[in-house]
Amino acid sequence: TSVIENKATTEASLEHFLQVVVYSYLWKVLQPEVNKRFILYYQLSGDMHELSATHEQIKEIMHVLIKAKSEVLSRMPDTEFIQKARDIRSKYESKYR
Repeated sequence: TSVIENKATTEASLEHFLQVVVYSYLWKVLQPEVNKRFILYYQLSGDMHELSATHEQIKEIMHVLIKAKSEVLSRMPDTEFIQKARDIRSKYESKYR
């Protein structure tokens, strides 16, 4: 079975992909015995993206997300955070294509 995040837009964003990563992480923590496919679906364009990261990769992304959001005193500018997230994403995209 699948968990599908529907977006009523044609424009993909990093935030959309990160939402699916968070959903996947939470599912695996709360329901580790039940495997699900996590899909990001853009209704207006019909584009569909399935999360293909391993749980270890997802945990690494979650670590970066939580660390970045919890470091209030030395807060990273959004552009730098987004670039770091993109770097991690591209590292795994190129590795597992």
